[in-house]
Amino acid sequence: MQGWIEAQMRRKPDLTLNDLVGELADYHGIAIHRVSVWRFLRGLGLTHKKRPASRRAKAA
Repeated sequence: MQGWIEAQMRRKPDLTLNDLVGELADYHGIAIHRVSVWRFLRGLGLTHKKRPASRRAKAA
């Protein structure tokens, strides 16, 4: 299962936790809580953005 999750994250880097939970349910019949998926991803060293990307302020 780890290989499948890693492949999904490489293939779709903008995949949300909810999307990944849904795919696990759809493709593998696994009911899992998003916190468990987040902990697993964190264990792989993957992180998530806390804020949307924004432009950097230009130097004055």
